[in-house]
Amino acid sequence: MKDQVIQKIQTIFREVFDDPDLIVNDELNANHIDMWDSLTHIDMVVMVEEEFDIVIPEDNAREFSNAGDLINYIIEVKG
Repeated sequence: MKDQVIQKIQTIFREVFDDPDLIVNDELNANHIDMWDSLTHIDMVVMVEEEFDIVIPEDNAREFSNAGDLINYIIEVKG
């Protein structure tokens, strides 16, 4: 399941951050992507919610320190 989540997240990240070569891994965070700011973070969260048909509470969305946190959250919720 993790590989499927990563593939979908990678597609979303590539679109949000306008980088067709972006590779998502667990450690990827805002320090690695120049375009990752509060607005693109919101865009990314909304697209993830739509793709996975979930709601990510605002507190959780703020606590994600990297892509791995987001991926693990999705796996936990969709389990």
